[in-house]
Amino acid sequence: MRRKKPSADAIDGVIGENLRRFRTMRGMTQAELASAMGITFQQVQKYERGFNRLSASRLFKASQVLETDPSALFEGMSAGKHKILIRKTKEQTNFDKLDLHIIKVLRTIENPDVKKKALALLKTIAKT
Repeated sequence: MRRKKPSADAIDGVIGENLRRFRTMRGMTQAELASAMGITFQQVQKYERGFNRLSASRLFKASQVLETDPSALFEGMSAGKHKILIRKTKEQTNFDKLDLHIIKVLRTIENPDVKKKALALLKTIAKT
């Protein structure tokens, strides 16, 4: 009897969404992430769309490249009796180009005091 190949499921979709979210927050392209992980950008596309599963070693490597804790890639899931998934809304996961540009610029600020002042300025502007 042949073993059925495991297929991707809803959990892989959530991990893929988080992978995309962290990649875009870092201002990385799929090709840059793929190169850093030693895989093809097509494979990154499949992971982000939830078509393929990430092995534990690839998931760990992705978290290192994206400078985040591996558990962050599981955000939005709860490990209940039936593995209930808590889906994020589009507003929580999608960034427009301007959002990403702001994040990129803020990440270039090296001085922590200047970064804090920039954050305070943005918060003040957001209130108006």
